[in-house]
Amino acid sequence: FKGQRLLTGKHRIHPYPAMMHPKLASFLLARYAKQGAKVLDPFCGSGTVLLTAQEMSLDSTGFDINPLALIIADAKTTNYDSSKLQDDIESFKEYVGGTSEVSVPVIKNIDFWYGESVISELGRMRHVLQNQSFHYPHFLTVVFANVCRTSSYTRNSEFKRYRETIDKRVRAPGSVIDTMFARLDETQSLFNNNVNSPGSVKIQLRNSENEFNTSNHFDIVVTSPPYGDHGTTVAYGQYSSFGNEWTELLNPFNTISYTVDSEGLGKNQPLTIDVEHFPHLRSTLREIEKLRPDRARDITLFFNGYLKVISNVSQSLADAGYVCFVVGNRQVASTEIPLDQITAEIFEYLGLDIVNIHCREITNKVMPLKNSPQNIRGKKSKTMTDEYVVVAQKV
Repeated sequence: FKGQRLLTGKHRIHPYPAMMHPKLASFLLARYAKQGAKVLDPFCGSGTVLLTAQEMSLDSTGFDINPLALIIADAKTTNYDSSKLQDDIESFKEYVGGTSEVSVPVIKNIDFWYGESVISELGRMRHVLQNQSFHYPHFLTVVFANVCRTSSYTRNSEFKRYRETIDKRVRAPGSVIDTMFARLDETQSLFNNNVNSPGSVKIQLRNSENEFNTSNHFDIVVTSPPYGDHGTTVAYGQYSSFGNEWTELLNPFNTISYTVDSEGLGKNQPLTIDVEHFPHLRSTLREIEKLRPDRARDITLFFNGYLKVISNVSQSLADAGYVCFVVGNRQVASTEIPLDQITAEIFEYLGLDIVNIHCREITNKVMPLKNSPQNIRGKKSKTMTDEYVVVAQKV
């Protein structure tokens, strides 16, 4: 998919870290999903797989622990009446223009991350969203969440919270509300140009390490799980914090107070994994233990949770069903973790047959090609340039 844009159509309503390429999701579903298949994504994020399945007339279910991701996924996969959406946008603009009341949430160090006028303008819009009724409040809330992030002092090129330099913090009065209005119009045009799709979508706030408790069996699982703990890979919680803080009372998926980064894989489960069953994991941990025993334990905890998720996935998979995990092989202590091979070993351990391991070059990278994970001056390691799709089947 080199040269093809990552964010097109409905996917552009709100960016999200480490998104699966929609073309990859489409390829996997077209290749491995039968007609009428039920699709599961246990790490659905902002809904790339769900929207792709919907556009292919497939019913899908998505789990995630990030409320912001789920409301983005919901907004993407809602079938809209264009006239009602237009009414919502026009009404929102009128309400904002006609009020001076503000509703500002309690946010730690809010003045560090936002200018005074920006806080006021965001507060006006939040007040309207809280106190007026709309046909599609999720649509408005998601666009608002994106504006909350881009109008902050954080560097928008980063997943983690880093404050902009002083010269980039000056914003013209009214610019945040103007930006919101323009984003609404732009996003509406994107959605109006997309035909509504028949596939049904179910979205749940759920930690996939916990048993799924569903009687449904899925014909195919397509997902991109975390490649490691959120503290040292993609900080989904930090990225989402601005949107989550401003929309907490507006987001129906905020029913459980998950702390996204600290709820990452393996953080809250008893350690039960026996690494002797997985030769690639065992040898990798031994190499890392020589240099960083503390990181070796973090990695063990991660794979403890990873095994639990795949076990849940396997139990929910219908006979002859397929599971497709899109993974990347990161480095820790200058040692590559072969997540593709470890994933294949776990699949086989749980009784699944390996069908294929596809390899794809990553062309839409936010991270640099090299970094300094050990914070030693001049000592750099390569970041991931390829991703792997491990495909297995339940027989």
